[in-house]
Amino acid sequence: MASYDLSRLIVQAECYNILSQLFEKPESGNHHGRRIFEKLLKNAGSLMPKELQLVKKLRNTIRNINFEEIESAYSSLFEGDYALAYPCSNFYLDQKDSTTVLQDCVQNFYQKTSFKNETSNLSDDHIVIELKFIHYLIQESIMAFRADNFENVSFYSCLHCEFIKEHMIKWIPDFTRQILNNSESPFYLQLSILTRTVLVNCKEQDIDS
Repeated sequence: MASYDLSRLIVQAECYNILSQLFEKPESGNHHGRRIFEKLLKNAGSLMPKELQLVKKLRNTIRNINFEEIESAYSSLFEGDYALAYPCSNFYLDQKDSTTVLQDCVQNFYQKTSFKNETSNLSDDHIVIELKFIHYLIQESIMAFRADNFENVSFYSCLHCEFIKEHMIKWIPDFTRQILNNSESPFYLQLSILTRTVLVNCKEQDIDS
């Protein structure tokens, strides 16, 4: 594995880390500050040209929107029984099986590693937790790479690929479609498009590699 691959892992990890933060309940320092978007822009520029353009569009949305608008959009989209875009995978994938079956599937991925959901108010299948899990897997790959433990590099990289292909890519398009259909918030519209693009590109790159 070349040094370029390590650099790519590092920027991937940072992108997933920031995406997970942006889907959390808004905080004025994060969601309406420039630092996090400039950091995302710096890292996305090392991935795909389309992702770079989408990050620029996302950053531009905060120039014409105030924090209260982001808070209000978050509440209507993601909170409560009448959320317009329910942010958990069981809502989209659990049609005939019970929620428990689906959540067990997600937890089975988590239990293959030492990953723990440390956010007590979010379920294991919440978009934030699933993005955190991908970030965790890439971070473990990075640490294994630096320790010359290529067996673990392969393990965590394969699990990262499996989680996206076998789970996330099956519900994220429907989730982001709900945002696009039900929100007028330019911030969450652009965030949803960027997230879907990052995951789809990641899946396609894994297939091609």
